[in-house]
Amino acid sequence: MNCNYVWVNNLKRYEPLSSPTNAVGGEHTPFGRDDRWLVDLLGDVVWRIDDRWRWTYANNAVEAVYGAAPSEVVGRSFKEQFVPDRRELDFAALERVFSGDELTNYETVITDRRGSPKRVMFTARPLRDADGKVIGLEGLVRDVTATAEAVEALKKAREAAERAAEAKGSLLANMSHEIRTPMNGVMGMIDVLLDSDLDADQRRSADLIKTSAVSLLSLLNDVLDFSRIEAQGLRLEETRFDIHALVDSVVRVMAVSAFEKSVEMAYDIRPDVPRFLRGDPGRMRQVLSNLVGNAVKFTTSGEIVVTVSLDGPIADDVGLTCSVRDTGVGISQDRLESIFEDYTQSSITTAREYGGTGLGLAISRRLAHMMCGDVRVESEEGSGSTFSLSVRMKSDERRVVPVKANPTFSGLRVLVVGDNGASRRIICDILGHVGIETSEAWDGDSARELLLAQDEPCHIAMIDSYLPGRDGFDLARSLRARSETESVEVMILTSAGQRGDAARCRDLGVAAYLTKPVSRSDLLEAVAVVRQGSDRATDNEAADLVTRHSIVESREKLQVLVVEDNPVNQAVASSMLRKRGHAVEIVDNGRDAVDAVRRGSHHVVLMDVQLPVMDGFEATTAIRSTPGQEARVPIVAVTAYGVEGVRDRCLAAGFDRFLLKPFQPHELFAAVEGWGSGRVDSTSPPAPVDVESPVDRDALVSTMAEAGVADAVDGLLGVFTGDAPGRMTVLQGAVERSSAPDVEGAAHVFRSAAVTIRATRLAELLDEVEWNARAGSISRAVDIMPEVEMEFEAVMVYLSDIGTCVGSHA
Repeated sequence: MNCNYVWVNNLKRYEPLSSPTNAVGGEHTPFGRDDRWLVDLLGDVVWRIDDRWRWTYANNAVEAVYGAAPSEVVGRSFKEQFVPDRRELDFAALERVFSGDELTNYETVITDRRGSPKRVMFTARPLRDADGKVIGLEGLVRDVTATAEAVEALKKAREAAERAAEAKGSLLANMSHEIRTPMNGVMGMIDVLLDSDLDADQRRSADLIKTSAVSLLSLLNDVLDFSRIEAQGLRLEETRFDIHALVDSVVRVMAVSAFEKSVEMAYDIRPDVPRFLRGDPGRMRQVLSNLVGNAVKFTTSGEIVVTVSLDGPIADDVGLTCSVRDTGVGISQDRLESIFEDYTQSSITTAREYGGTGLGLAISRRLAHMMCGDVRVESEEGSGSTFSLSVRMKSDERRVVPVKANPTFSGLRVLVVGDNGASRRIICDILGHVGIETSEAWDGDSARELLLAQDEPCHIAMIDSYLPGRDGFDLARSLRARSETESVEVMILTSAGQRGDAARCRDLGVAAYLTKPVSRSDLLEAVAVVRQGSDRATDNEAADLVTRHSIVESREKLQVLVVEDNPVNQAVASSMLRKRGHAVEIVDNGRDAVDAVRRGSHHVVLMDVQLPVMDGFEATTAIRSTPGQEARVPIVAVTAYGVEGVRDRCLAAGFDRFLLKPFQPHELFAAVEGWGSGRVDSTSPPAPVDVESPVDRDALVSTMAEAGVADAVDGLLGVFTGDAPGRMTVLQGAVERSSAPDVEGAAHVFRSAAVTIRATRLAELLDEVEWNARAGSISRAVDIMPEVEMEFEAVMVYLSDIGTCVGSHA
């Protein structure tokens, strides 16, 4: 055989071994007579032209592509086939081959002898004589019309599908938005109605309406998220957040519903899990809340345990797994994967009994995929389920201020007794968070053994009223009867109070009786009251039984002076304290604070450290030097600077207590009422839910709801909306003047308000501006300002969009 065939980018190209003199139309062919039949079998056109662009050879495939026999094209101009609008490009491409280059996979459009357009792919190379001179070209032509049409059809189909998906997503988003607006109004008015005087039947009806409205709004949120994901309009945020605080907040919110069903809930964050990560905390919270919420929904007894563990470093990332184990109804093996499909639940019976859209898990898995992870499930029908969320994020550990124990609870040791490990763990976490030493026992016998075996005395035994074998009251009686344990104060916790329990507690000498669920602030305040009562009690005088009602009744109503120049922070502190029953006076600078203390009879002063006219340090010094201040009114330092040394500096300057913004209600109440001091917290401010929601409204509502003032959120955000533009103008003016002190002061005040309403990204940017101005790097502060302005606009647009119904519990 006289020729070889080789592949060049999917086009077969011939390489003649000789140039026999077989003629077609008077020209030589590149093949011998014995080989020509093989070339004619090829589906691609094999062609050759001379240096005047005339066909000198074509195989039989030319008839299928060009609509003409080889004898009809040989001798004609090769240029005739090219269409006018591409002719210059095609000629230039072939001219380069005449110059010595090769042409590979060159696509163009030609017309055949009948005038029909065809898309073809050329391969060409120079043809040289014995001296190396280019005397023509040779190559292949492949008809790719069918392939191109198929590709074009697929492209059009894809574009049509994308337009349809975009239209569907836009329609769903618009529908969700339009329905959300009146729904927020409905829910807001329901809250107003529930706060009014209603009889029992009216209240039940209003509660039913609210439950239905919350369910409908949850459905709308699912549909909106699903439509955004479908339309690829959802983007993840990347910001620094505290995974410990995030998990704690999710579990604490869900624990209320769990306790109402007598289901215990606990969480365990393994020691090697980094506290701070970079990612989208809002979407992380959404997925985790969905998994925990499902566990609560489908669990009627037993427990729910959330575990956060580290999978190990993956390059620069951290692999994190959050597992949610429940003792609920479980899922059959043949339905394990289908539950992640859109609008699907494990069974029709489940859907009817428990409700829901079937979108939650589908959205959760898609969000997990966006976070380079997945959601998986292990379950057996009737034996509970374990859902595991795995994600990849970047660790963002920085030097943080260690948590300092609350002086009121320093040295206090509490034994927590209960048969449910989850319930014990939650209580131990609350107590341990303020520096209380805890130990655990699961029944009466182990509790007695532990109390007798401990080297250090236990001060309080916190006992669940329902214990295996003998109940908590029997254990209390046993402890009181033994001389070795009679000094231990007993607190009884119960999930369902019974008539006569209070009298029974008094007869047994129980110090406190609380019904679950009990809030963090109520539990800590009860512990503080019990300890103070035991310190004051004598052999002839026993302390009164501490109950939730007695705590409220005995709580001293204080005159509190709030010294704060930011209207947003004024609104937060005053609404929480007034709901607590305290009287509040507000001043906005240190000079007025000194005057107010000198002329008034305040029980405590809540003083921001950085103030206009006279800062908090100067004001405190002036108050302490005032004649007649021998009684020494307590002054609480309030600051957003959670850095090492600030607390000690405040206490050394004459402040009595310390509170870090943003604070939780129990921290504020402890600092103001004196049953605990504020502490330097190592957590960061909550991060925004997502790029479309630059304010973490849920976290703000949750914090205000814990203080009983969720309805104040509307007014709080309204104050920010009215005040923020002026703050922004002041900051911009200071930047334009390149005045570092003015920039520092303006950024600090603005940042404080942003932290309070949970506009965390804006707060982070303002923090950068403030620190750079303090360091004298005004140019760096100027560079950050465009991003500050963009985030400020995003916050204001968000607040404008949600209108006046931001305080609803949606």
